[in-house]
Amino acid sequence: MDSDFKNKNVPEIKQFLKNRGVKTTGYKKSKLVELAEEAELQKIPAFEPDNYIFANKIRRTVDGVELPHPKTVIDWSDDLNTIPIIEAFDVNHYLKNICNWTNERLKGYKNDNSYRLHSNGHIRDVRQSKFHSDIHTIGDGTCKHVAALLFGMQRFCQDLSDRSVISVTDKAAKWVNPVRTSAPVKITSLDLRSEPTGQPPIKPTSDHYRPSCHNMTPHAVEKEMLRLIKSENLPACAAYVLSDSSGSEYDFECLPVNILDLATQFNNDDSSDDSLESFIEHIHRNIPDNYFTDIFEKTVSQSDSDLWFYQRHGRITASILYSCLHFSGRNPDGHLVKLILGLTNSVNSDLPALRHGKKFEHVARESYLHDKKNLHDNLECKLSGFVIDNNSPYLGCSPDGLLECKCCGQGCLEIKCPYKFSEETPINAACLDKTNFHIENDTPLMKRNDTSPYYCQIQCQLAVTKRKWCDFVLFTFKGVHHERIPFDEQFWSNVFPKLASFYSSYVLPKILLV
Repeated sequence: MDSDFKNKNVPEIKQFLKNRGVKTTGYKKSKLVELAEEAELQKIPAFEPDNYIFANKIRRTVDGVELPHPKTVIDWSDDLNTIPIIEAFDVNHYLKNICNWTNERLKGYKNDNSYRLHSNGHIRDVRQSKFHSDIHTIGDGTCKHVAALLFGMQRFCQDLSDRSVISVTDKAAKWVNPVRTSAPVKITSLDLRSEPTGQPPIKPTSDHYRPSCHNMTPHAVEKEMLRLIKSENLPACAAYVLSDSSGSEYDFECLPVNILDLATQFNNDDSSDDSLESFIEHIHRNIPDNYFTDIFEKTVSQSDSDLWFYQRHGRITASILYSCLHFSGRNPDGHLVKLILGLTNSVNSDLPALRHGKKFEHVARESYLHDKKNLHDNLECKLSGFVIDNNSPYLGCSPDGLLECKCCGQGCLEIKCPYKFSEETPINAACLDKTNFHIENDTPLMKRNDTSPYYCQIQCQLAVTKRKWCDFVLFTFKGVHHERIPFDEQFWSNVFPKLASFYSSYVLPKILLV
């Protein structure tokens, strides 16, 4: 080949270098010319296709047995139900006894390159195909990609067992590729250490507080200080400065405790086990007779009430029932559990959809009453506070209204003002929202199963409030749709055990110091 590379174009020079296994990316022509001249000077031979085939065959020959090329295997299966269960002990044993990992390396496995390949989502689209029962390894089997695959398989097998805790569907066990997410963080939250360990340095922030600990307000701190001073009869000047009065909506000492406070008390009771049944018995023993009524009456303003948010913490509410039923268990510390514990904002009033719903809810309610008042005998609608289930106090709901008439008895009102369908007619909105509705005889009807978040929410409201029906209102700027949803006892009898299992498995351990 002519050595005058300066007269050749860049693609020709790159091809010359690629044929000899030289990297070409990121270089300008002048640098590529230097590399090509050096390659020619050293007489680096071009890589022939036959050489690749031979080298590939050598790589696939293990212990004298030539394994087939992955692309030639035609019976790959993405159903991993038949793979043996791989547990953390198996991975630990393999890395220590086969790969000769030291105890120090095992202790810091999350910082190892092999684990990072797994945790960063590089293990994808795993399939299986069984050749024969003999096991072959290349070298000592310590390739970081093999270790990464083992970490991934161990997590996959753990997820399979999670699915059996709350089984929603029966599907083939396929590999779920991780979803890579990126979210902005504060500069103070960045870990810029050159060699980060598994745990970042402890920071004096509320992020490290236990959910069961009560976050006292400044007024509450003041009252507690005053109580301590008075109890000791100290001649302190502070006793004349601190005040018993309160400018807040509720006096701190009169606030009904929430379920997280009750969990703290339960932790101190050494005679109790950590079961959900024992926790419920503890709640009933330690709340006053008017506990549920008191909370209901003080939270009628719902999202405008601090107490409404406070009492929702630690409880499954009707609005997230659908999410709890379909929780896979893959991320027990994820958004859903944090939402229940009150560690993330459940109602962001800045979202356009929530502002829209809050603004037009009363319009929809008045429209409903105007249309229905002549069809019922003395129809009344009262605003509802936070309703807690007496028998299962970890369940709660806040209907948009409590209805009562002489002809139908007592029911609930649930209003939806979908922001993204606000300019559609109700029937068009239902056609677009196929998750919750289907069309029958040109009439939108709610789906009556657990695939509809709306239906799940309404059934939970009826179960908690002990009412037999709910009038559902779909409000848009182009019209209003009304539909009566009866309480489905069969649906609730199937759903309730799953909720109890979800709470026992993922929420209760977080609020109890097990």
